[in-house]
Amino acid sequence: MSPSARNADLLVLESDWGEDLADCKSSRPFIEGLASALGITTVFRSFHTGRDLEHWLHQVFIAKQSPRVVYISTHGTRRCLHPSLSKKGVQFRDV
Repeated sequence: MSPSARNADLLVLESDWGEDLADCKSSRPFIEGLASALGITTVFRSFHTGRDLEHWLHQVFIAKQSPRVVYISTHGTRRCLHPSLSKKGVQFRDV
């Protein structure tokens, strides 16, 4: 994890919200505005599969200093995340 990510207040892990090239919805503009208003530092990373999500969460846990909060921005249902490019849901217990 980069030095700036280690010192961030908030790490946002976001999956794509759709599979269409024209669909570029993101929580990023809202979160950037909120972070600016609150005066906190924010780092964004993308994930597309459970393996990607595991990678970023692993980076958080092994960092000497890690973000104070990790926000996972994706679709989901009870106990399962649904990144748009993943063929099946990502079970919380697997992550």
